[in-house]
Amino acid sequence: MFGRSRKPAAPRYGPSVPVPFADLQPEGPPSPLVRLSRQPRLPPEARELLRRIDTEATVALQYLASVPGSGALATVRIEAARDRDAPDVVRAFLDLPPSEADAVLEAGRTAQDVLVADLQTLLAAIREEMGTAAQAVALDARIQHRFIVDKYGASGLDRPDGGA
Repeated sequence: MFGRSRKPAAPRYGPSVPVPFADLQPEGPPSPLVRLSRQPRLPPEARELLRRIDTEATVALQYLASVPGSGALATVRIEAARDRDAPDVVRAFLDLPPSEADAVLEAGRTAQDVLVADLQTLLAAIREEMGTAAQAVALDARIQHRFIVDKYGASGLDRPDGGA
């Protein structure tokens, strides 16, 4: 209307208009695992596993925090895997001299192979803890449903004849 655009033009950044912090770091500061994954000596598979561990552990912890009584033990185990065990595994690998990264350590496996296997184990443990917690929440939902059915009767969906 009246020949003006509805959306104001973005300011031109310069000495008098500072760049907003959100534009400088749109995703916020990187997590410790993401910073570790940027180490040039890490194999690409280990970098990807570190990012997945970080992401899946964070999502699992957010889910567990949103569900009351969903398992403090699972939270502790997931935090330990993400915040203590994964960084320790990577630091142990990075502490090796670069010439030893391809040396055979045990059972024909190199240090890189052991690193990737350990990170895969941690990722599997995080997924298992999340699955166990989700099963407990699902059990609570089934118990609540059973209570409602017993108290108020079955709905059309619960009757064998489909509510007809």
